[in-house]
Amino acid sequence: MDRRTTLKWVLAASTAGPLLRPGGVGAFSAAKLGYGSDPDLSLNYHAGELWPLTLTPAQRRLAATLSDLIIPADDRSPSASAAGVVDFIDEWVSAPYPDCLRDRGIVLGGFTWLDLEAGQRFGQDFADLAPAAQTSILDDICDAARVAASLRDAAQFFARYRDLTAGGFYASPFGRTDLGYIGNQPQASFDGPPRALLVSLGLDAQPLGPRVVRWHELLVGSTAPGLRGWNTPGFPAGWRVEDGVLSKEDPVHDLVTLQTFGNFELELEWKIGKGGNSGIFYRATRAYDHLYWSGPEYQILDDANAPDGRNRLTAAASAYGLYAAPVGVVRPFDQWNETRIVADGTHVEHWLNGRKVVDYELKSADWTSRVAASKFAAYPQYGLAKAGFIGLQGDHSGAVAFRRMRIRELPSV
Repeated sequence: MDRRTTLKWVLAASTAGPLLRPGGVGAFSAAKLGYGSDPDLSLNYHAGELWPLTLTPAQRRLAATLSDLIIPADDRSPSASAAGVVDFIDEWVSAPYPDCLRDRGIVLGGFTWLDLEAGQRFGQDFADLAPAAQTSILDDICDAARVAASLRDAAQFFARYRDLTAGGFYASPFGRTDLGYIGNQPQASFDGPPRALLVSLGLDAQPLGPRVVRWHELLVGSTAPGLRGWNTPGFPAGWRVEDGVLSKEDPVHDLVTLQTFGNFELELEWKIGKGGNSGIFYRATRAYDHLYWSGPEYQILDDANAPDGRNRLTAAASAYGLYAAPVGVVRPFDQWNETRIVADGTHVEHWLNGRKVVDYELKSADWTSRVAASKFAAYPQYGLAKAGFIGLQGDHSGAVAFRRMRIRELPSV
């Protein structure tokens, strides 16, 4: 039962309808009582603010254990409980709505069954068992189509709980990122349906021509629709966007694009405060804790006043630590510079103020030898990803600002 399998179940459920009929383990009919008006969905609520949460600490512990067996942590996302699924389920089964009251009976009845079954088999409550023992119980009820007749109610409980876990996880910021969902964001442009789709549906009789690659704006007015925090699902405190300018004054969490890019062209303008240091990472992944251990960096720097400016390998526009940029191209602090980065297969170009200043081939013998002689040698995945996030470094002190930031994908080579 891994996250990918759970996702398949979620997608299947969206077309197949509810997996659980009324009834089953501990189900009961809700009293026909009034329960007021719906909450104001334009506001953000925390669990327990709309109605009291009713699961006991022991039930919440079991809920967390079961949810994490269904969706464990992996290299992309935290476990279900770490993503807030227990609060989601507690709020759901505590709500005064008929469907939620029905599910409360199903969930609590299923919890009781799990503890009884665990006690009979192993002499402990379910949450206290080793993972192998827990899995052995769930293996008997995880497939409703093949389950023994005596376990059908338990299988119906597990199917419903699995749906609730998946629903809570994939509605969370972590789950949306795991899916690659980038909705609910203002978009600078919409290119329309793919031409190939229109042709296949008979809606466009024109023959298919060369693909027109359009730019996508990453900063729009007072929003950054294509960016999020590296370690946080939302937009980290300390960054602000005003009139199309993204800026920060003090050390803050790094930013990354919501989607990954392989072959791309990125353009933006930046200015740095006196002695400031920042950077643009590309094709970065979550293989390591920090962006700079996986993604090459276009250095942003006040060359005249920052220590890194004394070495051309770490000066402005360099491929940090690997390929030097020439002196005299970057403008002084508090002045805007124009940057362009092109990544096309293994070929990479750094441009600064209209001049190509770095040009190299990823995975070439020269590049490999430079990496081996650098601090990046300790990170075997450095620079090897075919696609990854674009990142903006914020963890250095000092001011930095970005504007006119846009990106377009290049055809695969």
